[in-house]
Amino acid sequence: MQLKSDQPAQPAPASDSAANTGKRSVIPDAGLVPNDDFDSPDVINSLPYTNTQNVTGATTATDDPSISCGGGGQFYGSVWYSYTPSTSGILLLNTSGSNYGNELVVWIGSRAAWSM
Repeated sequence: MQLKSDQPAQPAPASDSAANTGKRSVIPDAGLVPNDDFDSPDVINSLPYTNTQNVTGATTATDDPSISCGGGGQFYGSVWYSYTPSTSGILLLNTSGSNYGNELVVWIGSRAAWSM
């Protein structure tokens, strides 16, 4: 499963945990968003998971799936997350704490072979 969040965030306090313990804040330089592409997602290893990230500079790949943001065009930057659950169940996702409009979409599949 890939999680996709779009639109730039405002800068947050800088801190980063080297071991992905489920809490992470990353403030990259503009244009250096580490999970900007489907092939380099931020891997969620454990739950609960919290991520505060400035996505200013995130881009949209030509094969990113089109979403309904802004009338259906691809006028957004995308960031990607990957999570493989160890058991079946319900996963609750939210973008609480965001100070900008965003859209959270869950895609299943491989690059360019997405399904919701």
